[in-house]
Amino acid sequence: MRKKIIFVLMGLVLILGLASCKTDEPDPTPGPGPVVTPEKTEYTVTFDTLGGNAIEAKKVEEGKAVALPTDPTKEGHTFAGWYTDKDCTKKYENEAVTKNMTLYAKWTENAVSVPLAKTTVYMIGDSTCAPYDQATKDLDYYYQRDGFGTGIAPYFKEEATVVNLGVGGASSKSFATLPQYDTFKNNLKAGDYVIIIFGHNDEKKADSTKFATLTNNGKDNEGTFSYYMYNNFIKYALEKGATPILGTPIVRYDAKNDYAEGSKYLHCMVEDSTFGGGDYAQAARDLAEELGLTLIDNTRLTAAKWKATTEGAGSRDYYGMISSNAEDGTHLNSYGARMVGYLMTKSLVESSSTLGKYVVDDLKEPTREEFLKVNPNYVEPTYTAPTSWSTYWTTSGDWHASVFGALRHDPKNNFKTYYDIIENNDNTVTLADKGTGSSANYATGQFNS
Repeated sequence: MRKKIIFVLMGLVLILGLASCKTDEPDPTPGPGPVVTPEKTEYTVTFDTLGGNAIEAKKVEEGKAVALPTDPTKEGHTFAGWYTDKDCTKKYENEAVTKNMTLYAKWTENAVSVPLAKTTVYMIGDSTCAPYDQATKDLDYYYQRDGFGTGIAPYFKEEATVVNLGVGGASSKSFATLPQYDTFKNNLKAGDYVIIIFGHNDEKKADSTKFATLTNNGKDNEGTFSYYMYNNFIKYALEKGATPILGTPIVRYDAKNDYAEGSKYLHCMVEDSTFGGGDYAQAARDLAEELGLTLIDNTRLTAAKWKATTEGAGSRDYYGMISSNAEDGTHLNSYGARMVGYLMTKSLVESSSTLGKYVVDDLKEPTREEFLKVNPNYVEPTYTAPTSWSTYWTTSGDWHASVFGALRHDPKNNFKTYYDIIENNDNTVTLADKGTGSSANYATGQFNS
């Protein structure tokens, strides 16, 4: 029994000794050691507002983009972005930050709002420009006449007062003899504007009180178109400290809708017993260029617009209508006057003229739906065949005449002063308007034999 106990004790001692020896030996498969986190690299982004409010710098981790601050402010300026150079030529586009850097604020200076000074715009021209009292005038017209000197007024701001001094039948020469010329000279002051447009009546060689020749045309050559334009209007306006602006005349109606350069519809006249020769629109262009004045080229503006107009009756819808099927051919109606006013002010805005600042900001082209209105007093004329031959004039042989339609002159009143009856070789008869005292050579007639 004692031997067994001794063997057990010796076994325990042996086991304990072996265990003690094992703990002293190194572990052949050590476990993971402690994790070492590398230190993050940060850079400083500084914001230079170049005169704006101060903004604190930001710390940004390397390789990341900086979160931009709230836009800075600067009196009288608008913020235009952050740039990486002080001259603000290279915009910051959220690039990764790899070093300390400075971003610079770019600014645009706000336009200084200066109140417009009050001014007066004098419109000087002929019947295409002149005012018409439609309550008392053209009551028998289908489309009553109106002048672009009236049609232009709604396109100016309230700081500009338009005074329409246009006169029917006036030329650059004859206008100086009229009361409206005295109004112009007596009221014009520094800071005002004068828009001068002639040509329709200056062309009329048959009327010496109006004719302004283009032969040897020049501002120093009396009797010429440029002489009257310069000496009657431009020179005086400049002396008063006002601003003269030249314009070319609007086109005449072209039933073929060609409105070709060099044609009579664009005031390029072939000399005959009635008209002087030459291009009156080009004469105005040349004078404006010579004197360094703003030009409103109504001739080309209306030619282009009229030619492009296809709705309704085309360009015919811009003119006064004596009846529902007989156009005036020279004078505008209210729609046409508005359209020319729009074209003129649009031209001013696109030019360098300071008058462009006075044009309304919401400039809109007029529509025929709003402005092309039939005269409410209009009554369509009727034709009744004559029951006897005319007693106002006689013809040879079996020809007798009765007249109806769009006659400019009453055949009962000095008929032979205005009209010729021409018996043709083909057994037809022509009623010819001599053109005396009229702005267009047109008449219609019917002859019974």
